[in-house]
Amino acid sequence: MTAAIDDLESLLHARLGRDYDHEKIAAVCDFARAMHRERERLRSQVQQVSGRDLAEQMNVALAGYLQQVAEVLGPDDYRRVFGKMPGDPTGVVDPAIAERAYRP
Repeated sequence: MTAAIDDLESLLHARLGRDYDHEKIAAVCDFARAMHRERERLRSQVQQVSGRDLAEQMNVALAGYLQQVAEVLGPDDYRRVFGKMPGDPTGVVDPAIAERAYRP
């Protein structure tokens, strides 16, 4: 996970500048750590839920994480980092694929 957080921090600095608010960058990285922990928690439940449910739960968790990030960065800086506006659809895990890949 450390490499992923380092990559995120590098992305934030590259898109927002080295002098960008360090507290905001730290908050976004903290949210990312929490999201990684939630993703691992959800993955540990793969034997108890369907792949579709797992995908849907992961997408809900991701949407919540991105909402928190948007609240910290604001819409303009969020767009500078992610290339889209807060609230734009961001489903990452395809429920149909997850359903075929994970079967309890």
